[in-house]
Order: sequence, then C-alpha cells, then structure tokens
Amino acid sequence: MYHSMIIEDSLVSDPSLELAARVKYARANKLWSQDDLAVAAHLSRPTIARIESGSWKPRMRTLAAVAGALGVTARDLVSEPALLWADAPR
Repeated sequence: MYHSMIIEDSLVSDPSLELAARVKYARANKLWSQDDLAVAAHLSRPTIARIESGSWKPRMRTLAAVAGALGVTARDLVSEPALLWADAPR
C-alpha cells in the first residue's frame, strides 16, 4: 500500500526512520491524531510518539498492533521488519 511512497535513501537505510515516516503518513492519511492511533492499537500515545520519532524500536507485537490499527501489514510500514532488531543486544 505504501510501497510507492517517496522515501529518502537515508530513511530506507535506517528501518526505524522508515517505520517512523510510514506510520506518520498512514496515520495522517486516516486523519488520525496520535491519540486516535494509540486507542485503535491499544497502546499509549507516548509509545506512538516514540515510534514516529524513530527513536524507539517497537517489539513485533507492537508493530503488528500499529499495522492492524492502520489497516496495513508490518511490511507496509517497514520494508524489512527484521532489520529493526538486527543490532539489538541478545
């Protein structure tokens, strides 16, 4: 759905920033506030704000909740979801 969205190369190389841009775009497309998305995804507004700032890497279940609330898939929000956690400590 959002694959045709124009994203700068720097965002694509950083999955957190790609996710942030696509969540903001999808939310704005629905004319939703961060609060609206938080309610629909059963998350807090600060969680949505952290995702949209690119400063936080959500867990898979959080990503799935956001995608579901927006009516898209995780891959619509980030081209390679596994890369979100590639550098996470094990």
